[in-house]
Amino acid sequence: MKRVLGESARLTNLDWTRADILRGPRGARLFWTSYGDAGWEKLLQDARHLMGGVLLRLGLHCYALKLSEDRLLIWRQTRVAPPGDVVRMSFFDTTTMQPIGRSSKRRSGDPVIYESGLLAEVDLPTNLEGLQTHAFPPVMAGIPDQLVLVHAIEGWNPRLPKRDWKAGRTTVIYSVRPSRSEIEAFPLEWARSVEGHFHWIARVARDPTTGKMVGDGAGVRLFLLDDRANFLGWVWKTKPKAET
Repeated sequence: MKRVLGESARLTNLDWTRADILRGPRGARLFWTSYGDAGWEKLLQDARHLMGGVLLRLGLHCYALKLSEDRLLIWRQTRVAPPGDVVRMSFFDTTTMQPIGRSSKRRSGDPVIYESGLLAEVDLPTNLEGLQTHAFPPVMAGIPDQLVLVHAIEGWNPRLPKRDWKAGRTTVIYSVRPSRSEIEAFPLEWARSVEGHFHWIARVARDPTTGKMVGDGAGVRLFLLDDRANFLGWVWKTKPKAET
């Protein structure tokens, strides 16, 4: 199960121990790095010229998935109060990226900064329920289905006082299916009993063999869900039996 999570998208908040090498402009080898106290911030750079420019900068709570040698999928939930918050998915061609400059694209509440290389982008609402159709750019149709964690406020409306937002916080898994232009939302009602200020679900992935989902997080041990995201149980480490 850990293997399934290890092959899924990587979260900037967590340690990146797997080396994802991507192909950059003019055949350059690109890799992820971080500097000093900002270890949570991930920078995509040319492996041959570490003192050169940064091609892509990811802040906290960003997910990165290498789809091929020169295709990269990034998603994150924007840090904007509802109803303006969205889950933004960006699809990059890493061979056309150029170093970030002062005029590079910066958007309010968006922790991703880049200069070029974007093939397509789509914003997903954070208040979806059940199965919904959603338009994706044609170039994203070949992207495999992804499980995306979404943090929403249940029952939110413009008149809901901010003091009531905390009680309505909920975690949802979106099964995002670009090839079928659809999204299916699976609310995790059980997550309210384990998530808090220092504990939160960080990763989920689907086991291609069984169709079940696995996940873990900060202060949240490995867990197992069925194919509809219903909680099946915690996964406990088992010690090998001693030979007699």
